[in-house]
Amino acid sequence: MPVMDGMEATRAIRKLERDQKQTPSLIIALTSLGSAASQEEAFSNGMNIFLTKPVRFNDLRQILNDWTTRADMQSRRT
Repeated sequence: MPVMDGMEATRAIRKLERDQKQTPSLIIALTSLGSAASQEEAFSNGMNIFLTKPVRFNDLRQILNDWTTRADMQSRRT
């Protein structure tokens, strides 16, 4: 990424969400770095899911469908 990397972007997004009291967005790390340290860094910076490339499209589709279903259910409760 030319201006900031994914970790920095995630921190900025999470700060904006907190400052504006917004519902947190789903942030998925798609990376070729599969180490435990990379995964821990992603989660500690606020990413929700960590996927190592190559990613199967059907796996990603299921993650997004599950997230959307949960978000829909939560919005109906409020």
